[in-house]
Amino acid sequence: MIRMRQLIYAGGSFVTSDAIAESVLRFAAALANSDRAATIRVPAVGVGEPGEVELLLGPSSQIMSEPSDVEGPEPDGTAFIAEVEGLVRQHEQRYTLPESNGEFDWDI
Repeated sequence: MIRMRQLIYAGGSFVTSDAIAESVLRFAAALANSDRAATIRVPAVGVGEPGEVELLLGPSSQIMSEPSDVEGPEPDGTAFIAEVEGLVRQHEQRYTLPESNGEFDWDI
């Protein structure tokens, strides 16, 4: 049996791979930190064709991830994870102050 994760969100839930669930949570945190929202399609198990769910993530998204005992093949999340991790990096770079020596040079 392959261990997967159940994501619980907005009164519903779905099952996906550990890696996909981790990427969704990282993206939700990056969006919250940048006060932004986005819609993403997440590969999921047992939701029919094409095997994905659509989520609206934003600053107030509350998502819970827990282990699931669902059996079966994991959804292929290779492309999804690469895309979402790229979006996470974009949000982290955009909303992080550049490194400094503790001194700020503000041009106002």
